[in-house]
Amino acid sequence: MFHYRACYADFIVYVKQKYGLEGELIFETLCKHGKLPGEVAISSALKTLLSQKYTLEEIPADLSPDEAKITKCFELLAKHKLIRRADTYEKQYASHIHVPRKRKIGMQPVQYLEIPKRRKGAVQGPKKECMMPFEKEDPLMFCLEEKDEGEVIWQVYHQHFMFLLRNRDIVRYTEQRLDAKAAGLVEEILNSYPISGNVLRPRYTVKQMHALAGLKLKLSFSEIREMVNQMYSLGILVTDNLNPIERDSSGAVANLEADMKMRDTWTYKVDIEAILRELQIQHAQSIIRSKYGLPGSRIFRLLLIKKRLEEKQVAEMAILPKKEVRILLGKMMTEGYISVQDVPKDANRRPNRMIHLWTVDFTEVSKLLVERFYQAWVNLRDRSSHEDAQIKPTLAKVKQALALSEDEKKNLEIWTKANKRLRLSMLKVMSLIQLFRDYD
Repeated sequence: MFHYRACYADFIVYVKQKYGLEGELIFETLCKHGKLPGEVAISSALKTLLSQKYTLEEIPADLSPDEAKITKCFELLAKHKLIRRADTYEKQYASHIHVPRKRKIGMQPVQYLEIPKRRKGAVQGPKKECMMPFEKEDPLMFCLEEKDEGEVIWQVYHQHFMFLLRNRDIVRYTEQRLDAKAAGLVEEILNSYPISGNVLRPRYTVKQMHALAGLKLKLSFSEIREMVNQMYSLGILVTDNLNPIERDSSGAVANLEADMKMRDTWTYKVDIEAILRELQIQHAQSIIRSKYGLPGSRIFRLLLIKKRLEEKQVAEMAILPKKEVRILLGKMMTEGYISVQDVPKDANRRPNRMIHLWTVDFTEVSKLLVERFYQAWVNLRDRSSHEDAQIKPTLAKVKQALALSEDEKKNLEIWTKANKRLRLSMLKVMSLIQLFRDYD
């Protein structure tokens, strides 16, 4: 629950950029309460909008234009699958709350799949995958009714947000490696993928990619073909086709025209797992570089690629003196970034007859980094709360439209800059937590 609460800030920023102030207020209301009927969410967002937009004397008698804007924004959020109907348990209702017998769509209790027990010694086929209920996307989950009488409860669709934020990071990575046009092509392919991870992603040929995004991005067939070849060589796209390419004695492609025709028939998909792992490695490497400098970052990347190396091999491959390598390996091992494995040369297992192999277990490194990211996020939040408490009397004067002294104006300006930096830092830390924890 804490993790989702921390993610809400990133969600609200995304919605504000796409849907403006009305979308931000609706989303803040849903994030604050978790689950709400649609009418309650709209009325609560309307009250907040009026308090921000008008003073008590300026509130108009006719509120229908503002209410229509918020209602339309709520419909757009449901249409674009950013909010969904909530699944509820009947047993969670108190005795004094009326639950209608004919429940509407989105009000059914969650029904988990029953997995039959296997008998001992029985020879059966492979075990079926257990599909979680929220992964089965039903179009009726986003259905709006003119009058739901408060029976339909709405909530944030977390899975879709993680899908969008993951795609955003992959598109940025592609833009850094190639250009904006290639990033646009990758974005169109990613948006065509299903949200659930248990469904096979569709593969596309070059011709299908041109039909999918050629008109929108204003790209010709030859430009898309060239982009696909570049992305395939960089590992952004992968293919399941393993037809060998004919090469001559020097290693060059024997027939370029035949090779291009064969590549046009291949089906490609975005290698999401490899891109996310590369992003994780880059961030981990930058953290190690800030702590141990460029030599430490070089050693970490070397061990990650070569799997297991002795101290002497690390020094030779990293082109560093043995003494410096020994000190860095010890420091990084105490922090948990690398580990050592002792392999005996014989059955006696004496210390002088051991081979010490240094390695990186990136799964454990990821867990360690996530824990430290959480600690950093909590520290930033505590610092932000402390700064807010210090400036609270001044903010109360601003709300009451009272005159401020020169010192109070200066303190308010300092607090505004510091608060903005703290909030941006919290968003960056939370995006790293999502990269290491939620996108896999």
